[in-house]
Amino acid sequence: MILKKVKKTLSNLPTFKRVVIGVSGGVDSVVLAHCLKELGYQIVVVHLNHGLREKESDADEAFVIELAQEWKVPFVTSRVQLPQKGNVENEGRKARYAFFEKVRQAKRAKYIAVAHHQDDQIETILLHLERGAGLKGLCGMDTLSLTLLRPLLSIPKAEILKYAKKNQLKYRTDQSNFDLNFRRNRLRHLVIPELRRQNKDFNSKVLQLACQACQRHRELQSQSNNWVRRHVGEGQFNRLAFVTLPKELQSEILLNLTGRGDVYRKNVDELRAFISNGSTGKKRSISTATFHIQYDEIHFSKSAPTTPELKKQKLSPGITKWGKYSINYKGKKAVYVRQWQSGDRFQPAGMKGSKKIQDFFTDSKIPRFERKAIPIIVDQRNCVLSISDIRVAQQGVYLKKCLRLTKSK
Repeated sequence: MILKKVKKTLSNLPTFKRVVIGVSGGVDSVVLAHCLKELGYQIVVVHLNHGLREKESDADEAFVIELAQEWKVPFVTSRVQLPQKGNVENEGRKARYAFFEKVRQAKRAKYIAVAHHQDDQIETILLHLERGAGLKGLCGMDTLSLTLLRPLLSIPKAEILKYAKKNQLKYRTDQSNFDLNFRRNRLRHLVIPELRRQNKDFNSKVLQLACQACQRHRELQSQSNNWVRRHVGEGQFNRLAFVTLPKELQSEILLNLTGRGDVYRKNVDELRAFISNGSTGKKRSISTATFHIQYDEIHFSKSAPTTPELKKQKLSPGITKWGKYSINYKGKKAVYVRQWQSGDRFQPAGMKGSKKIQDFFTDSKIPRFERKAIPIIVDQRNCVLSISDIRVAQQGVYLKKCLRLTKSK
């Protein structure tokens, strides 16, 4: 059944013979590699060892090598040392795809195949929905994105497992996939199963929504491109011509102009309101663009706003100026204010365990270009006590009574 589905998916693409396949050793990627091999493609197995799980990572690499040798197919493996700070998972993903692309070019393969399946698609759509993404986010992943191919995207996980069992395929299980500290894992193991219990057609309804979103998104993209061609020139457009458009088309045009990088729906809505109601001389920045109202014209430039480097300061009793903030501190303990640093973690008050501040920013829908401007309050040991006055850490609960922050516009 899976072979027929994969064959049908690939029949809609330009013909190709050789394909690089990212194989982690898990069931999804092993099944993908087996399917493409069975369909007669010249497969090249690739695996990047991040070393994040130490012995387990080494065992994954050894397994993939053994599998490729058993199947008598070419393989390429490599190892990478990831930075210890920042979003390690994201850095690992970027390193992985960069390595895959390097092998693809060296092997003269047309595509890189990865094993995202239908369940992954549903999780991705829900995660996008949770963070307030627009129509593009509701579309989910594409079967083909440039050279990145997802042949299993229409296939449920249950079918993949059946295929592996039927063909007696060996594979590895990554225990981190069950760690409920990760948002996707909580969604996968707790939220989605409950939604499926309540509605047996849950999968099909989410995918139907994605299909409708994609169709509408394509229509809006076409309308947006036409409007930009006709009305936008020399970094400006007419305000009245813009505000008379339907709101969803206004949003698509703004996404078009900002380059779509790291833009949340609420930021687009705020920008629309700013263009409609703002007064002459006012400016508003979002992602990679700054918009400036000049009477009946809106001027914009694609230069992302930058936050100057702000030095770490000790908070003295009274008011301390730091960036755009006035910090009124009335406590006795020595505390400091500094910028957010990659790798910063804190224990939110009332919760067990720590959380990356970067993940907190993402969950709170705070754009990347605003993050360095937010004051981080720390103690003498550089332990995070509070993220501005947005959220205090367990160690900084006492600050609620002695710390006040105000931000200038």
